[in-house]
Amino acid sequence: MADGTATAEFAVTLPFGPDAARVARTMVSQLLIEHECDGQLVEDGRLVAHELVMNGVRHGAPDERTEIAVSCRLLDGHVVIAVQDQGRAGTVAVRAASGHSVDGRGLAIVEALSERWTVDRSGGTRVEAWLAR
Repeated sequence: MADGTATAEFAVTLPFGPDAARVARTMVSQLLIEHECDGQLVEDGRLVAHELVMNGVRHGAPDERTEIAVSCRLLDGHVVIAVQDQGRAGTVAVRAASGHSVDGRGLAIVEALSERWTVDRSGGTRVEAWLAR
């Protein structure tokens, strides 16, 4: 889905761990607010960034510098949030969570908030979510 050149973006590597989710949420929020995105999109972007990073930390693997990569691009019609880790095992898919489960909802949330999301396993695991602007 080509939708033009990014009007704004960031790409960072963060220390591999749960704190990366907090930093990613903040960075996505700041970028979207600075570019006058509506409040619902800011909240959805924050939540998607959090879930993608936490999935990478929980199920993936760090790079050689013990980091995880996070990026966000604003395109004409979309916000694209991507997380790259070096994990190659397992399946990246939405799974049903039981009512008593404390986990297993991350990708279901990403799927619900995104127009689409993709997985690229060609160099670790890169998950990209496309949110409508």
